[in-house]
Amino acid sequence: MCKLRAFLFLFFISLTISSFSQELTWKLGYNYFFDNAEYSQSSYSVDQTMHGMNLMPEIGIKLDKSQTIFTGVNLLKIAGSPSFTDGEDFMAYYQYKTPKVIFRAGAFPKEDLLDNYSTLFFKDSIRYFKPIMHGVFFKVNNDNNDFFNVWMDWTGYGSESIRESFFIGASGLKTRGALFGELQSYLYHYANTTPSTESINVSEMFQSHVSLGMSFSNTRGLDTLLFAVGGLFALERNRGVSDDFDKPLGLTARFNAEYNGVGTDNLAYFGNKRMIHYNKDGDHLYWGTPFLRGKSYLESKWYVTLIRSAHTNAKVGVNVHVTEKQVMFQQTITLSVNINKQRKRYQQSENIFPLSKFF
Repeated sequence: MCKLRAFLFLFFISLTISSFSQELTWKLGYNYFFDNAEYSQSSYSVDQTMHGMNLMPEIGIKLDKSQTIFTGVNLLKIAGSPSFTDGEDFMAYYQYKTPKVIFRAGAFPKEDLLDNYSTLFFKDSIRYFKPIMHGVFFKVNNDNNDFFNVWMDWTGYGSESIRESFFIGASGLKTRGALFGELQSYLYHYANTTPSTESINVSEMFQSHVSLGMSFSNTRGLDTLLFAVGGLFALERNRGVSDDFDKPLGLTARFNAEYNGVGTDNLAYFGNKRMIHYNKDGDHLYWGTPFLRGKSYLESKWYVTLIRSAHTNAKVGVNVHVTEKQVMFQQTITLSVNINKQRKRYQQSENIFPLSKFF
């Protein structure tokens, strides 16, 4: 509750300042998630149901048409929990934003910033429980949707009980007609406590996915038709085991299709076993899907988009996971709502229910 009081205090401070000189703006984000992971047959992951929501109110002071300082809070509520909230994370950040450049520094929402990363890098629960980035993010793009971004996310401040940890990442997309090349990468450093604890060893994990493919869409209902192949390379090390890096390497294949809101995303991996130090570092070092611990893995997502608009996106899906000679299932419901002062009001002519095109 102390963080909530701090947010309310800054809210009134911002109101006071804006009343004298600067323009006041605001944003509100809401994310709902239901994720039933039926993984009891797996030795790589746990069987669990994740169900909850995030509420992220923000207020800001506009310095000019491109620069804004925001403050806010992320409130996490787990369904069925007796607590008023199950987590609070204070946000405060500077934003520079134009149609082709975005720069943020501070503590800010990740949504729309790292959505291009696949579950090879961030498993689904990261989006539910760690939606705030603490660091910097910079992205440039053009009119063809080509982009490149670099970012840093400080995930652990070193103390007697907390190990210092951080991400440094880069990703990008380059298109030429229907052809595209894509990069996703990051380095994660999982260090010691401050002061150092003798029984703890520093670990690092670098991962890079480069892929080439073809993508199509049209205005007659075909939202996506994508084929791609790529390579997934990593450097992994636990300094308590060895100073040398393990270098797992594998091939990937993707096939995605969506027609009037009904779609499928498919991702296959074949190659060396990954997450080699999982038994020592676990999910603290490895943030991607734990199914990469095997030599092969297939993830097939099937979903229906219930609502899609400038403000709202709602999906219902069934995911199939094939690994360890087992077939496992996952059912998901996700809802994201983002509104702010600058967004245009809803227009009656806008069709926000893709399924209605079938009827």
